[in-house]
Amino acid sequence: MATFEGTYEETFHSPRSPEEVQAHLSSLDALMAALPEAEAQTPLDEERLHIVMPEQKQGKHTMKPDYVVRYRKQGGDVVWNTEKGNMTTEGHARCRPSGGGTEIAYQHRIKLDIPAIPKLVAPALRPVVSKLISSNIRGFLGNLKKGLA
Repeated sequence: MATFEGTYEETFHSPRSPEEVQAHLSSLDALMAALPEAEAQTPLDEERLHIVMPEQKQGKHTMKPDYVVRYRKQGGDVVWNTEKGNMTTEGHARCRPSGGGTEIAYQHRIKLDIPAIPKLVAPALRPVVSKLISSNIRGFLGNLKKGLA
């Protein structure tokens, strides 16, 4: 089994208040809208979202992400983590008052275990897959930021 990981960090400003930013970043509706490529997104309660993504292919190897992630406010932050599934996503967004709005320090990590890829092949694929994961996180955040303008 091979493990792949990608991360993305960005600090940005929103004209909205910290409370409005926290509400948006923890809103399941906003999160679902930011991930239009998902095959299925099912809210399980006010904090948990079941997500099924399209099958991902890397060469002859495939994986279909299927996981439950919990988003919640924690102090001045929004935090999230996978509760179950075949991948791990975790991160936080620190929301601090700044210049009449909010400064958001966003950190997000995704980790995948792909059993079909032999450990000997993984080192060659790791840079490509890690870059792809990071790019996908950046795209997700770009979609999510649209609601913070």
